[in-house]
Amino acid sequence: KTLDIKLILRQYVPSAFFVILLVCGMIGSPLPVKLICSGIALLIAANLYFRNNVISGITGTVFLLISCYLMLAMLDDFVDGEATKSYIFGLALILFCLPMSVLMIWGFRKGL
Repeated sequence: KTLDIKLILRQYVPSAFFVILLVCGMIGSPLPVKLICSGIALLIAANLYFRNNVISGITGTVFLLISCYLMLAMLDDFVDGEATKSYIFGLALILFCLPMSVLMIWGFRKGL
């Protein structure tokens, strides 16, 4: 059996990306945040096994909406002149989250 590059790029890469982000978000966080992050990470990992369109669509849409909201918040800081140089990393991360969210939404479709 050969490696399916499309399967890896459309399903495993976005899922691994968001799981890594959630694990990084757990570092130094209070216990309720750690429980929420670990629950979402387990949901994403379980979705890799079950390959459910609904779960991937919902989680991808939630991540997409969060990314858009954070981009608007950063835009407001740029307009108000409150942005610092450290915002560049956050902006790059958010801009990278947008295509990963779309891949998570469409990557688990049966026809792809």
